[in-house]
Amino acid sequence: MFKKCFYILIAYVSINTVNAAEFLGNVQEFYVNNQHTAQLNLKQGNSDNKPGCNPTNGWDFTFLTNTDYGNQWVSMLLAAKMADKAIRVGYNGNQNGTCEVTYLYFPREN
Repeated sequence: MFKKCFYILIAYVSINTVNAAEFLGNVQEFYVNNQHTAQLNLKQGNSDNKPGCNPTNGWDFTFLTNTDYGNQWVSMLLAAKMADKAIRVGYNGNQNGTCEVTYLYFPREN
């Protein structure tokens, strides 16, 4: 029974990760408030490209910082900003507002 639940959980996580859209860019703006909400805008060079969401508050991405992974994402974003390195954001598209971040990673440099 435990084995079956484990495989179902792995399949669920894999499907959700694969279905996430991605956006690559440099950290342009980053905001964290006292309600554990982080908001983020990325910039792709001189391009005006934006992720596939319709933000109504001027922020492209959002996530909560009151989780272990949320705190790790804050550290990753600060490192990317300070090093002026691109970071890839996986997100769930939201046609009614800001995209919800599902993962972050640093792409391989060529």
